[in-house]
Amino acid sequence: MRGNSRIDSNRGSSKILDADEIANFVSLRNSYKTISSKYLQFKKRPWKALEPLIQRLHAFCPNPFSILDAGAGNGRNLAYFPNVPTKLALDPIEQLVRNSVFYGGLPILGSSTSLPFRDRSFDIILSIAVIHHFRSLSTAKLVLIELLRILKDDGVLLVTVWRRDRPGRIGAVIRNLVEGKSANEEYVPWKDSSGNVLAKRYYRYYTRKEFFHLIEGLSCEMLEFGVFGGKHVKQNLYAIIRPARNQGRE
Repeated sequence: MRGNSRIDSNRGSSKILDADEIANFVSLRNSYKTISSKYLQFKKRPWKALEPLIQRLHAFCPNPFSILDAGAGNGRNLAYFPNVPTKLALDPIEQLVRNSVFYGGLPILGSSTSLPFRDRSFDIILSIAVIHHFRSLSTAKLVLIELLRILKDDGVLLVTVWRRDRPGRIGAVIRNLVEGKSANEEYVPWKDSSGNVLAKRYYRYYTRKEFFHLIEGLSCEMLEFGVFGGKHVKQNLYAIIRPARNQGRE
């Protein structure tokens, strides 16, 4: 077992987001507040598609002492780590944090853009379906830099995003391009059982090339990169990374 991971709630630098990103964050937060009860109802169990990736994390980091799920929602994916002593589920949506699924983890209200933890705090960090909610690549990069900052030198970070050219969306991509719209952006509706739209959430889809270049531009070692499932095969992109070994960190 690894040594204790000290957590300092006063640590973490303030990050400045532009006006569009702030407006998007407020809109997204309001949308999740609106759908929080439905979200909690339908997303109680861990995401099945993650299971093979979790196994890969354990291969790279076989005896983790601490794990952070950053953008955890209700913390359901911490169920994959029953034997990890220190588990934290961080999310900016108060309704989700208050009603988090209990898998021995500590729910924390906070944002991935400015994390309240000291450097090198965690053995494993999850960023599952989070950065595709940010409008700009610069904000996504900012978040990943923050996550790498609090990751131990031999720790691992799993990042996933929605894939632009996913099955079932090719028609929408072509239609947007023909209409002069962005092929990468969409407001995805959350509907009730009657088909009524309760809220819309912003998504910025990634191509394999875009996501690879985003990860490649970080000071990190890329351990794995690829596609994995969802409701259909190959709907998502993922990367497993760790801090660059050939660059010393203060």
